[in-house]
Amino acid sequence: MTYTLVILNAKLSDGRMLNIGCAGTRIQAMTTGPLKGDMVIDAGGRWVAPGIIDVHTHIRDMELSQKEDWVSASAAAARGGITTVCDMPNTRPATFDAEGLRAKWRAAARSTVNYGINFGVTEYNHDEMEKVTGINAFKIFMAESSAGYVVEAMDVIRRVMEIARRRNIPLMVHSELQSCVEAHHQRYAMTMSNHHLLRHRECAIRATERLLYLQKETGAPLYIAHVSTAEEIELIARAKQAGQKVWCEVTPHHLFLDHGVAEKAGHYAKVNPPLREKHHSHALQQAVADGVVDTIGTDHAPHTLEEKARPYPEAPSGFPGLETSLGLMLQMYHQGQIDKTRLEQMMCTAPARIFNMKDRGILREGAYADIIIVDEERPWRVDPAAFFTKARYSPFKDMLLKGQVITTIVNGQPVWHDNRLRPTKGMPLEYH
Repeated sequence: MTYTLVILNAKLSDGRMLNIGCAGTRIQAMTTGPLKGDMVIDAGGRWVAPGIIDVHTHIRDMELSQKEDWVSASAAAARGGITTVCDMPNTRPATFDAEGLRAKWRAAARSTVNYGINFGVTEYNHDEMEKVTGINAFKIFMAESSAGYVVEAMDVIRRVMEIARRRNIPLMVHSELQSCVEAHHQRYAMTMSNHHLLRHRECAIRATERLLYLQKETGAPLYIAHVSTAEEIELIARAKQAGQKVWCEVTPHHLFLDHGVAEKAGHYAKVNPPLREKHHSHALQQAVADGVVDTIGTDHAPHTLEEKARPYPEAPSGFPGLETSLGLMLQMYHQGQIDKTRLEQMMCTAPARIFNMKDRGILREGAYADIIIVDEERPWRVDPAAFFTKARYSPFKDMLLKGQVITTIVNGQPVWHDNRLRPTKGMPLEYH
């Protein structure tokens, strides 16, 4: 048989050396034997892994296309080894009803990588939640963060969790209490150096306590996004030990940066939840190593340079992350904190499993051919001016990293190879 694409000398995370044959969009053969292909890529013994799945991205587009669109974001994702992205609902128009969802699907059809959509929750759209289909997750913002819909009332969250449990759709939550944030705004000056105090860790801890209490009561599948404190990690670890159906995500920026970076990066480092004290980053890294953390999400949140240059209260929170996430996470591998199997678990396998994605996030015969080839020793420097995203800034600017994607294959098509982007059409996700 002649395959449409063959990858030779692929070294898997468990150390096996295999050849991989793809027919159309699927992996059809994984063998030590010879394979013939219309296109052949020799991995040369480099690490070959499933494509990364990032369930936490803000693609913008539509009325916010000056910040980012699906073409630029998916190009950035492909370059970073991310073969699937899931977009957040706080776009314009927002994804809180059927009309907004249709608009999002139309925009996402231009993506080079695969895509899913997270459906936003308000106090008033529970009927929409009952009817919507084909989504990745429900999403609640418990505090304002470039979103116009805040939900923190326990009775509302309880009802939302009951719907999520009944429909077996994960509930993803931005866990900070808006009322707590507003209280701290009365205590501290509105400056970038106080951002971690204005959105105090207490606000995240109290929100997570509330969520875990309600999850225990309802049994809903709960996914807590971008956990940023040591205390939350302890709460989540105890909930898991008690058998609660809860997962948590951390971001590379909460793992590797602390609030002191604002002295150099200024508003480029403004993000919600905020960067915190160093001991929180250390606790998150330990939770990654210990297996408490389930996934890595970028929280890719692009804005224009002009917006980020505004005074602190008006400067929006967020920065790009699609092109740096794997390079950053590989630093934990190089430091001996985790192995490549654990890295694959968090960035590929677990997101597909948690969100019930069909045939994604794994290298096996019959799965979709979403594959990356990584030169884990290649050094490179973070240069935002060379990003594919429209948001050409980063708090990681000039950081020297080791490990870079050299080939990204989406549904059997090489879309990033030989330092060239070869755009194709990504596919909408299917779910069990």
